Parts: sequence; structure tokens; C-alpha cells
Amino acid sequence: MKTILYILIFNFSTICLGQDPILLDREWFLNELIIDGESYPRTPNVDGLAYFSEESMFTSHSTCSGGLSATISYSAANIFEIFDGVVLVDMGCTPEAKTFMEKHHSFYGIYENPHNNPFDYIIVPNGDHFSLTVANVYGDQAIYGTQPILSAGSFHRNAVAVYPNPVKTKLNITTTTLQENLVLKTFTIKGKLLSTQNVVFKKETSIDVSGLSSGIYFLKIEDGNGNTTIKKFIKE
Repeated sequence: MKTILYILIFNFSTICLGQDPILLDREWFLNELIIDGESYPRTPNVDGLAYFSEESMFTSHSTCSGGLSATISYSAANIFEIFDGVVLVDMGCTPEAKTFMEKHHSFYGIYENPHNNPFDYIIVPNGDHFSLTVANVYGDQAIYGTQPILSAGSFHRNAVAVYPNPVKTKLNITTTTLQENLVLKTFTIKGKLLSTQNVVFKKETSIDVSGLSSGIYFLKIEDGNGNTTIKKFIKE
């Protein structure tokens, strides 16, 4: 009887405190921001994406070096809060991209303290893909999807992979796109830029991560056409 009760309590706690596994460890492409009732749609020249893990969130914009990184906490099912948010350097933005990126950051309240917590979200199937709508405490919305708009500066889903993960010394990067010039930027989970590397290859290359401390990192991969993707990796 005690065992059954424990299982019921455990399952109830998981339902209450867990998050939708579809949210985690995938790229969400930003389609539209709705702030103070005004729509800010994504355009072919301006894009953004978000990446959520169990410990953090990370955003990126293809035409900018900037983005944001924050610690994340899931307080209940489909509800989260962000803490310790930092804005990454935004050099290289066009004025249009910089404005859109700042709107993206302001949705999360990254420029304010406290941030715009709590956030609730809903994930809805959309054919072979999913849509994600995140709402902040003020009712503003960020609407994402798993299907990229290829002309908007993002790699096609699954076009880039990193392995092994976790990694000890060499992190391999493979791509099905035949881009010869890539820029690899390594960030800590707090958003600190650790290194920038320019590599020339077609399908596979590797980077030395043996000097990194054990922990979680993000690798931002950019090609010569402004396409980007973010991959999380764990250093053992």
C-alpha cells in the first residue's frame, strides 16, 4: 500500500512540476512577437531562435552576434521563470535586426530586474512540426515553430550535428549543407563568449574542448550566408 501511495505521489509531482519534453533540447524559430498588442513578425532579413534546456535558455539572431542567456526554473507544468539573464554582445547587427532582437529580449524582461516572470507556454502540433506560444506576466507573446523559414537565416533542422555528447577532448561537427566557411562560437551557460573559430570544411570538422571545465556549453554555428544554429554540449 505504501509503495502504491509513493508511486501515486511521485507521478502527481511529476505532472505538476514537469515540463513538456517537446520544449527541451530543440531549436524554436521565432515567427512573431506580440508586445503591448502590437505584432512584430519575422521577416526574411530578420530572424531569431530560442533553445530551452532543463537548466537554461539561450536565444540567437542570425544577422547579429548577440542573443541572451538565462538560468531557467520550471515551477509547475508549462510554467517557467528565468533568472540571471545576460545579454550577449550584439556587434554586426543591421538596424532592423537590432530592433527585432531588442524586442525579443524585452519580451523576457531581460533588461529589467525582476524579469517578466512567470512565463506560461503551450505547444500545439502543426502537421509534422510544432508551434510554441510563450506568454509573459503582462500577456505579451512570443510565437515560435520548429519549422525554419530557410530564407530567414537558419539551418534546416538536423542539418548540423555535434558528437560525442558528452565530450572529453574533441567535439565533432557534421553538416549536410556543403558550406565551406563556418564560424564557431562557444558560450558558457551564462552567456559568456569563450572563443570564436573560423573553420573551412564541407561535411565534418572538430574542435578541441579539452581545456574547458566540466559543465554545459552552447556552440553557435554560423555559415557564410548568415544561417545559424545552436547546439548544446556537455563537457565531461
